[in-house]
This record gives sequence, structure tokens and C-alpha cells, in this order.
Amino acid sequence: MKRRSVEELREELKALMTEHIETLKKETFVRLTDEESYRHEELLQRIREVLADYLAALKDLARRSTSGTESKEKT
Repeated sequence: MKRRSVEELREELKALMTEHIETLKKETFVRLTDEESYRHEELLQRIREVLADYLAALKDLARRSTSGTESKEKT
């Protein structure tokens, strides 16, 4: 399975967070139905998953960046 880029993950996270914010706005004025509440819980789970992948991708990117710098400094 191909790893997704930091940019792809950030874009998905942005879209998911926008949807989450819209749900919270709606919930402020109107009670969510059971189906909407279930959908929102699924959305929050997906946000957690994408965020974990995003952070791992950032960590990997930083590690590769640091490794490249160290290799150049040793040469």
C-alpha cells in the first residue's frame, strides 16, 4: 500500500475538521439524530486515524531530512 504524502493527509484532515466544525455548529442549535450522532462518532474516529498517519508522515519526513543533513555534514 502506497503511503500518502503529508500534503494529501493534511488536505483530508482539513476537510474532516471542517465537517466536524459544521456538525458542532448544528449541534449548538439542534439536537443531532441518533444517525447523525453515530456519523459524527465515525467522523471523529476517522480524524484520529488521519491525524496519526499525518503525524507519522511528518516524523518520517523530519527523520529523512535530518538524515540527509547529517550525511552531507559527514562528507
